[in-house]
Amino acid sequence: MKLIIQEDIANYFNSISNSNEWGKYLEDADVRAKAEALQNAMLAFSDMNTGAGKIENGKKALKIVVVGDGAVGKTCLLLAFSKGEIPTAYVPTVFENFSHVMKYKNEEFILHLWDTAGQEEYDRLRPLSYADSDVVLLCFAVNNRTSFDNISTKWEPEIKHYIDTAKTVLVGLKVDLRKDGSDDVTKQEGDDLCQKLGCVAYIEASSVAKIGLNEVFEKSVDCIFSNKPTPKASTTTQPKSQESTQQKKKSKCLLQ
Repeated sequence: MKLIIQEDIANYFNSISNSNEWGKYLEDADVRAKAEALQNAMLAFSDMNTGAGKIENGKKALKIVVVGDGAVGKTCLLLAFSKGEIPTAYVPTVFENFSHVMKYKNEEFILHLWDTAGQEEYDRLRPLSYADSDVVLLCFAVNNRTSFDNISTKWEPEIKHYIDTAKTVLVGLKVDLRKDGSDDVTKQEGDDLCQKLGCVAYIEASSVAKIGLNEVFEKSVDCIFSNKPTPKASTTTQPKSQESTQQKKKSKCLLQ
């Protein structure tokens, strides 16, 4: 099985290396190094004793995967939460995986955070990172309605297909960019979609304004270790209501 994955990844990156869109990024030494490290990182991580209920260095551990359209703020979310960093230059995520120790309710947890590429070019490769995930963060940008619509049409179906046992948290990012009287996604629309899909929660966040960052990951830990039942997907859609928030400072975070 590992040899199959190894060959699949190698062939995949060879195929996209010549594409006009991705070639310019893969020519960068740092990006190329990350791409070439993908195979070893995935295979090594698959052998680790990780996942809900597993103990690492005396701490409970869980795996959290972040998915969503490209450039909605996924990478910024992870870096702002775990390292306090706010990148400003956009480079599509090839693959990123790191661990972070979080203290919650007087207990320390090890979070294995997996960042994924949202671009269509990675549709075949991305599911390789889903194995043994405990929580999936379904991310969209509130100022990008297409990314919101794609949660229902692309991301939630993809997750259910590959890891239907994982719990999901719906996350609306770049909330600091929501404008009055615009077509931006409202809080009520997020709540409605959360109920419709059966996510454990809908949380709005901003990496730049430092809104909701801890809440996203605290909810992820809580839904795994609190033994609370997962909400069932709704069969009806509640009426949408228009809700607006004051526009805050313009975000410089363009990463996934």
